[in-house]
Amino acid sequence: MTPEESIQRLIEAIRAAKIEPVRRTFLYRLGVGLVAGVVILLPLVYVGSIGLLGYGIWWHALNNTELLDLTSHRPGRGSLVAVLLYVAPFVVGPLAILFMLKPLFARTVEQGHRLSLRPQVQPQLFEFVNAIADAVHAPRPSRIDIDGSINASASYGNGVLSLFRTEFVLTLGVPLVAGVNLQQLAGILAHEFGHFGQGAGMRLSGLVRSINLWFFRVVYERDVWDAYLIVLSEELDLRIGWVLWLTRLFVFLSRQVLWCLMMVSALLSGWFSRQLEFDADLHEIRLAGSENFEATCKRLLTLNFALMDFLHDPPPEDQVGNPIRSFVIRCDDIERDIQKHVKKYIRKSKTGWFDTHPADKERIDHAREHDCPGVFRSQLPAEHVFRKFDGLCVRVMEN
Repeated sequence: MTPEESIQRLIEAIRAAKIEPVRRTFLYRLGVGLVAGVVILLPLVYVGSIGLLGYGIWWHALNNTELLDLTSHRPGRGSLVAVLLYVAPFVVGPLAILFMLKPLFARTVEQGHRLSLRPQVQPQLFEFVNAIADAVHAPRPSRIDIDGSINASASYGNGVLSLFRTEFVLTLGVPLVAGVNLQQLAGILAHEFGHFGQGAGMRLSGLVRSINLWFFRVVYERDVWDAYLIVLSEELDLRIGWVLWLTRLFVFLSRQVLWCLMMVSALLSGWFSRQLEFDADLHEIRLAGSENFEATCKRLLTLNFALMDFLHDPPPEDQVGNPIRSFVIRCDDIERDIQKHVKKYIRKSKTGWFDTHPADKERIDHAREHDCPGVFRSQLPAEHVFRKFDGLCVRVMEN
């Protein structure tokens, strides 16, 4: 039997499998809704603080006019100070508001380069993927992309507006595919399709993730405007530059407000994301089994440890034809040596307050509790569902 015939039989077996849908409890839905609502409100709190500053400037203009009256009663240096105290908020305030508004229009970071696959070129891959999506009661992806990561992901695309689309994108890393067997890949796909099947939860997760990324960028990233403000404040005479120094103070304080909001958002969304991960894990467990789930966790850690070794000590360039193949060979060569590190890592892993994924130990314990045999088994290399896999690896790494 050829590999293609074996794959086709496995696809038919997946289509015939009956997997119980994952039911979500009322507490899960309530908790997800509350957390998402709070996180979505946080940017509105920031916008409200901008409005409050604007109101403060307006209030100052109407209620502190007595500062101008002092100029007629106390001419000289005192009157100059009074004028500056009255006029300064009209300069510092708008500049501070401008710098506070700037983060609201921060551009989205571009994603790394990916290759999109076509069903006509990779028919068995699309059949395999669609069969798993049907088996776990999830919508099929509208597109399959590949990249150079040891990862698989499900998304609606890039940007907040993509969250309102009905199209799903599945992204597979070719090093991941090269390093796992077909049963492990099937489980990973079931996990990602579990996210597809989360519907509103998946969309809320994407929105929350976008908000968190926005918070992080506006707190820590600096652009040319920030550079100009710093340079001008330090180069101008202090008698003029003090206005810019005050502006820098307001910008600093606004970023501290953003930092606080960012930490609250990260704390709440971390819990939110972990619930979605446990939910998606159940799809993987029911398709590929609890034992396979544990084996997959260990294999992914092995691949990541091997990647660090590969990058630290790469093979000579004249010995590398397909870098992905060279990496997997290195991984297999050192797998026995790094297993003790993998086991130690899992044993000591703990979930942090801000983690978006549960610790591997918790996820493995969760899989063991369900003790599910799964409905799909195969030790064939996962790359067998691809046509001309080596060529795809080279194309991905070239890009």
